[in-house]
Amino acid sequence: MDVITRNAEELYQRGVSELRYGRATCALLLFRRAVTISREAAQPNRRVARYLSYSGICLHRSGGLAQDALRLCQEAVGIDGNRPSLWRNLASVAVAAGRPGLAHHALNRALAVSPGHRGVATDLRKLGIRRRPVLPFLDRSNTVNVVLGRIRASV
Repeated sequence: MDVITRNAEELYQRGVSELRYGRATCALLLFRRAVTISREAAQPNRRVARYLSYSGICLHRSGGLAQDALRLCQEAVGIDGNRPSLWRNLASVAVAAGRPGLAHHALNRALAVSPGHRGVATDLRKLGIRRRPVLPFLDRSNTVNVVLGRIRASV
């Protein structure tokens, strides 16, 4: 591992540690620096994807805009869609942003990538199973389906 790669990885590891201790703002700075270093050194995209995904998690937890956090996580899975952890991060941010449909999609993609992943299965159970739209010929987000779905849920 060259010096630049090692520096970015060290920043990543420190960021993960900061995140564990609830210091999302500090972790965000570390992850962003890791992204910058990696991109300047033209490192493999897999590393950049991981740094971007965790930047999205930190941005959300530190009170940043949900759409920006979602964009970072979506960019990460666009770069490397074969890591269930990146899909889980996207799902976590999507739930917090009030986008349960996107969260379900992300977790289902994570299961497709890694069918036996316990964390993904746990996340799906916590999120709950989505029922079919009341009127399947209309989009789930259609106002009629939303209202009828709320009525169905309250009964």
